[in-house]
Amino acid sequence: MNIGDQTVVDGFLLTPFNPSAYSRGVYLNNSSPIIQNCTFKKCVSYAATSSHNGYGAAVFMENNSSPKFINCSFEDNIAINYGGALYVLNSSPVFIDCIFSNNKGSSTGGGAFNSGSSSIYSHCIFSGNISKGQSSSRGGALSFSGGGNSKINNCLITNNTANYGGAAISCFHAGLSVLNCTISGNPADNQTGGRLFCTRKPAPIP
Repeated sequence: MNIGDQTVVDGFLLTPFNPSAYSRGVYLNNSSPIIQNCTFKKCVSYAATSSHNGYGAAVFMENNSSPKFINCSFEDNIAINYGGALYVLNSSPVFIDCIFSNNKGSSTGGGAFNSGSSSIYSHCIFSGNISKGQSSSRGGALSFSGGGNSKINNCLITNNTANYGGAAISCFHAGLSVLNCTISGNPADNQTGGRLFCTRKPAPIP
């Protein structure tokens, strides 16, 4: 269906009929709906063709999308590349009272991958998400890169894992505020920033 800025999606279960096929949940392009009380479960995103890039199994958004997700669950979604559940590109989504559990990204961002975006995660739970499959896989729960200024407020981030580092959070050349959160029990195979892995571009020389 076509999703516009005035669209409200309420109370749906989004899950594939055939989980072995390419079956992403939602694609948003310059779109800002309200999505509430929905469950995204066992969606898959495989790199099958040039148009199926293997990013964001449950939700892929880009091009200045600013949706609001309220009381939604993202469970058991698998992406062969970035963002097991979410891939957020150049957008500003808000997630309130959402649960991200047991999602897997073979590259970076087992729960959510954010690039060039200013995302807000408030009162959310990230548990059992995995970023594994490549030697440099980071951000078991959340990954931020490529600019933007994101916020994580009053969230629980626990029991997430990653190959390389930042089993809870990876932040690479992006702004990030973390406030009033509980972060515990997030192991990284390579203990480079087991829970939190952050780098920032050096300031230009005048």
